[in-house]
Amino acid sequence: MFKKIKFPTFLFVLASFTVLVLLPLLYLVFSVPLRSAFPAESGGDKYYLNKEAEVADPLITTVPQLKNILKGPILSPNDPSLGSANAPVTIIAFSDFQCGYCRKQEAVIKDILKEYDGRIRLVWKDYPEKDQGSASFRASLAGRCANEQKKFWAYHDLIFQNDGLAGSDLIRLAGEAGIELPSFRQCLAEKKYLDRIKSNMEEADALKIKGVPFIYINDKELMGEVSADELRKIINGFLESSQ
Repeated sequence: MFKKIKFPTFLFVLASFTVLVLLPLLYLVFSVPLRSAFPAESGGDKYYLNKEAEVADPLITTVPQLKNILKGPILSPNDPSLGSANAPVTIIAFSDFQCGYCRKQEAVIKDILKEYDGRIRLVWKDYPEKDQGSASFRASLAGRCANEQKKFWAYHDLIFQNDGLAGSDLIRLAGEAGIELPSFRQCLAEKKYLDRIKSNMEEADALKIKGVPFIYINDKELMGEVSADELRKIINGFLESSQ
């Protein structure tokens, strides 16, 4: 016959106390990657999340890849924008300064912004060529340096008015935009905002964007050139639903 093992009271109390202390700690440790993967709002960034990818189990530690959690663009204060952040409609444009179709599309969008004054915000996302030595990528870097001096949109318009940009053109246009040149040259030489451009490109890849222009109106995606009438129809739908 087996003897029943007696479990001392103090050991039972100690074990219970340990469990009570460790469980909250384990939750905090394992929930950190989840909070970073599925932020509702982090550092001013807003995410259109794929809700099916959200995980409630605090013991799962794998951080999902960006492509598995996004269903739309990331709205970040780091990206150049026009209009109020509280506007009911946001147009997010993935674009390339060396893209002729992008130039035409943005001209249409800028007219729409004037038409719907105060009710629309435009956000720029860089999606240049992957070659960092290309005129396309250099223009993106220059645009971010102009944004540092709050001159992005003036510089943006000048770049789109000029085809076949060379390195010297980027500096010349910066001067025409009223940008302070010594700090601009340094910013461009250091590739100061390289990470932000790469983040935009990674975001585009996660969203399976294959080309530009590619725009979102809130979370509705539109590939290629979109006419003013099409834009108005979609925008009016969002404005009506927000009332």
